[in-house]
Amino acid sequence: MATPIEHKQISEQFLHQAEQGFERGDALQASEKGWGAVVHYVKSVAKERGMRHDRHRHINDAATELISYLDDPASATGKLNSANVLHSNFYEGHMNADQVRVGIASARELIDDLKVAESRMP
Repeated sequence: MATPIEHKQISEQFLHQAEQGFERGDALQASEKGWGAVVHYVKSVAKERGMRHDRHRHINDAATELISYLDDPASATGKLNSANVLHSNFYEGHMNADQVRVGIASARELIDDLKVAESRMP
């Protein structure tokens, strides 16, 4: 089982792999890596804070709690929704290349937002 620090490292690794995969034309794997990067970042915070993180719903709940510490939670919520769509794209292949590119960029921005939110948590 990964530690919070390892989850953060995996998050960065997955973001990099998402961007590389997209550049290679593998939109499905890039989509899942983008989603996975968000999940691993949320898991890192959830583990540190004693929050549940073992199901998709728990990841969403933990992310939503984190987002509540931001000045613009609506923007971050939109990015979280975009990450969820990346996850579904892995199975459905319903996104075009531009949508995947934007989704991966949103995942990176969301993780940056979550870092700010984490620093504001009591």
